[in-house]
Amino acid sequence: MIILAHRGFWTSPSEKNTRCAFERALQGGFGIETDLRDAHGAVVISHDVPHDGEMLLDEFLSLCAAYGPSRPLALN
Repeated sequence: MIILAHRGFWTSPSEKNTRCAFERALQGGFGIETDLRDAHGAVVISHDVPHDGEMLLDEFLSLCAAYGPSRPLALN
């Protein structure tokens, strides 16, 4: 069975889609499901309309790559 952490492995709602939640999921061996949005010409990680400070897609992919290719990603 493959488990995907929805918006990362967060322990409070404010952690959803944060680096902390993604690292926790990856360290736990989980895959990640998250959402992509356009923000001023850049692709960012955000479920809702982006504001400022969202993680860039490139940063997210680099973080995931650091944990190896065995963890699945579901990008919406």
